[in-house]
Amino acid sequence: MVGGTECGAVPERVACSRCILEEIGVQEDDLSQAGRRSLHILAQAGRVLKVDQVHMSEYLRAMDKLSTREEIAAEAIAALHDDMKKNTLRNDRARRELAHIIHMHDTMRNMAEEREITENSSMFKHWSRDCEEKERHYAQEIERCNAELRSRRFPLDESLEHHTLVSLAEDCASIEASTYDLAAQLSFYRALPSTVMEAQRALEAMEAEFTHEAADGVESS
Repeated sequence: MVGGTECGAVPERVACSRCILEEIGVQEDDLSQAGRRSLHILAQAGRVLKVDQVHMSEYLRAMDKLSTREEIAAEAIAALHDDMKKNTLRNDRARRELAHIIHMHDTMRNMAEEREITENSSMFKHWSRDCEEKERHYAQEIERCNAELRSRRFPLDESLEHHTLVSLAEDCASIEASTYDLAAQLSFYRALPSTVMEAQRALEAMEAEFTHEAADGVESS
């Protein structure tokens, strides 16, 4: 198999190589090692594609177009690599700027929190001083009131103080009873007219009512 296949492939590849050299007008001895390698690759491709000598020119033109497209593709790939590097640089710069902005934001937020804490602390200290002053003032007032109560308190023992309170309660009840009787007496006088003119009008009203009732009695009889 190896002898039949490989031996048949070599003459075809050599024929393709000769056709290519004749087409481009170059001797194989004038080619470098890389050129010979490329020639063998082209010949192998031509043999696989079964390109004969008649279509060798079209084959070479097609390969030339492919080479041109490869060069264009290589240039496009290089341009894409450049763009990718530029985008990478821009992204890195954007990340650094974003990190700087985040750092500044955190710094400003911390400064604002510290300023707010300082202001609140000052305000709380002011309130604390105010409350302490009020507490001292109220304590003095309470002490003054307690001292006044102590000065007014009778030096009595508990039993005598109890009897005194009971006596005062009885006196209050008696005063309330007499006040009730006095209020009952005053209610009668309060119902009377407060001025002479009001008394005169009340008397006239009573006389008119009496006259009206007398007239009604005469008519009914």
